[in-house]
Amino acid sequence: IDPFSSLEEIDLTVEKTLNVLSGFLKKYPHRHQQIFDEVCNFFNNLFSSCHLRNFYNSAPNITLSAYNESGLSDQLVNNVYVRSDNEALFRNEMMNGASCHYWSIFMKNMFDRLEEVGLPVESYIYMFNEKTSRHSGVILKHKKPDGNIQNFIIDAGGINKVFKKLILPIDAQVIDYSPAVRSSLQELVAKKNKTDDCLYFDHSEDFIAEVSKKQSLAISLEFHSPFEGEHHELITVKITPGKIHLTKGPLAWDIGFDQKLFIQKVKALEDISDNEVEDPVLEALFESLAFSSYETRILWDKYFQLLRGKINARRLAFVAGYEE
Repeated sequence: IDPFSSLEEIDLTVEKTLNVLSGFLKKYPHRHQQIFDEVCNFFNNLFSSCHLRNFYNSAPNITLSAYNESGLSDQLVNNVYVRSDNEALFRNEMMNGASCHYWSIFMKNMFDRLEEVGLPVESYIYMFNEKTSRHSGVILKHKKPDGNIQNFIIDAGGINKVFKKLILPIDAQVIDYSPAVRSSLQELVAKKNKTDDCLYFDHSEDFIAEVSKKQSLAISLEFHSPFEGEHHELITVKITPGKIHLTKGPLAWDIGFDQKLFIQKVKALEDISDNEVEDPVLEALFESLAFSSYETRILWDKYFQLLRGKINARRLAFVAGYEE
C-alpha cells in the first residue's frame, strides 16, 4: 500500500478491500487460508503506511458506543491519519484516553463481519483490569485447512508496535518474543483469569458496557523540547488516576495526582465558555498535583506549559469523569 493522500482514499480502499474479500470467500470458501493471509497482509501494510492512532492522546473524539455503531470504514478512518503536510487531514481531536479500545472494537467488528461471510475465525477482546492499566486488544483464532488453530494478537498500541505489525502470530517461533511475553500471550489465548486481573469479551457491546463502568484518565503525550538552549530530547507525559509520569531523555519523575480533586475543581468551572476552558482546566490539573520537592514543582511548571496546545482540555475533563 502506498502512503495515502486523503482520508477519503483510505475509506474507499478499505470498503473495496472488504467487499472483494467477502465476495471471494463466498465464491471460493476452500481458499480461506489465502484470503485470511491477504486480510492480515492488508492491515499490516496499512499499519506501516499510515500514521495510526496508537497513542492515548490521539483516539477518536467520539463515544465508544457511537463508534461501535458506525460503519467499518468510518471506524478505521477515525483510527488513522495519513502522511501529509496538510494538517487538515490529521483529524487529531485529542480525546485523551483509551485509543486501544477503539482499535479493539474495530478489529473485532471487522473479523466478525468476515466470519459472517465464511472466514473460519473466532475472536474476543481482552482487557487488563488493573489500577495502572486498562489496556485492551484482540485475540484472533483462525482454523487452518488441516484443522489446526492459528492464534494471533491484534494490538495497535502494545507489544505489536515493537514489531511494527498490527496482527502478529502468537505461536510462530519466527517472532522473537521474550519467554515472559510468550508466556503472557499463551495465557491470553487460554483466557486465563487470575483474580479478575484480565477480562475477556466475546461481543463488542459487552466490552463497551464494562469499560463504561469506570471512568479513567490516561494521557500519553510525546514531543520534543522546544526550549531554546535545550537538546531536542523526547519528552513523555503519562497521566493516570494516581500519578503523572514525566520523562525527558534519560531522566524520569513520578508526581502524585489527585484525580478526585481535579474533577471537583473542573466541576466548579462549568459556567465558563468553550473558548475559555483550556487554561482553567490545565490550572486545575496543576493544582491537583503533589510535588515531592520545590525543585520538582519548578521543573514541572516549565514542562506543564508544553501541554497547552497539545491537549484538548474539554476532552481531558470528559475522560476524567467531569461529563457524563
